[in-house]
Amino acid sequence: MTGQPDSPEAWFHRLATEHVAAQIVFALNQAGVWGHLAAHGPLTSGALAGALGLVPDVLDCLLDYTLQVQPLLVRDERGAYAVSEFGRAVLRRYERVDGDHRAFNLFDVRIGAYGPVWRALEPLLRGAARYGVDVVRDGRFAEDAVYKIGPRFTPSLAAALHASGRGRVVELGVNSGLLERLATACPGVELIGVDRSAAALDRAARGVERAAGRARWIRAELLGADDWTRELPTGPDLAVFSLHFHELLAQAQALALADDAMPRLIGRLRGGRAGARVLVLEQPRLPASARAELGETLWLYAQSNVLIHHLIGNGRILILDAWQALFVEAGCRLVAATPTGYLGYELLEFEL
Repeated sequence: MTGQPDSPEAWFHRLATEHVAAQIVFALNQAGVWGHLAAHGPLTSGALAGALGLVPDVLDCLLDYTLQVQPLLVRDERGAYAVSEFGRAVLRRYERVDGDHRAFNLFDVRIGAYGPVWRALEPLLRGAARYGVDVVRDGRFAEDAVYKIGPRFTPSLAAALHASGRGRVVELGVNSGLLERLATACPGVELIGVDRSAAALDRAARGVERAAGRARWIRAELLGADDWTRELPTGPDLAVFSLHFHELLAQAQALALADDAMPRLIGRLRGGRAGARVLVLEQPRLPASARAELGETLWLYAQSNVLIHHLIGNGRILILDAWQALFVEAGCRLVAATPTGYLGYELLEFEL
């Protein structure tokens, strides 16, 4: 995709096909097709439609197109569809398993959440519409995507907590589902979640209970005027982590607090907690020089990460050195910067 196309016609039809195919793959996932077909296929489109309450002719048209242009399906001589071996590899790569439930992140963000934004690009570009007033993303899909990728960070985060001997762990923004995973990976560690959304806190609480863990929950605006950090334990064995510092930076900028928001938050966290850790999980912005060194997957994902946050102003994606400098200048000491092994995300550990 990043290389030179064979011809203008090849570029046009490849791009158009991928665009349409991605919409179809997303719609089939939302209708439950991929999970049901993986568990019960091969199935004819009629049998599959009957099981899921779908329109048979529409379903068959979408499945046939996907079969012809994507390597996700196979079809036998009876006309029954099944997920191909490559398709199963895709589902494994983008699934989250909670007990008997499997959920797949198949373009949840780029199609589900940002579909309304892409359809409004021209009015946004012309200034005839404003994000947050005339146009908004669909936050349901964005939150679900974060929840589905959350488990990918469990090994790195759990290893850092074990290595530093932390006995109490706080997550800022709890929609990742990581506290649920830490309840199992770090038994005996006290878990605390902070979020402004009651719904997010309720969902996280159910997840921790499902993992037979216990946690305490604080509802608060992370950058609000009220000092919610007073509800946190004191002492040096605390670790505070988040996947959402890029969003906090954008919120601070929108509130004209960009210069002092992070130092103020760090200062509040430091009160009575010298020696505690702040763990930052972020995908840093890549310099142009990295393009030749990285594979296509990492480069494309990194550019999408910048686009979806900077276009609507809900995140600021910094280069790695800038992330480190942000916390060091706020009074922290950089302890470690460790690649997580997942899509270029780094785990940055700072000491208060």
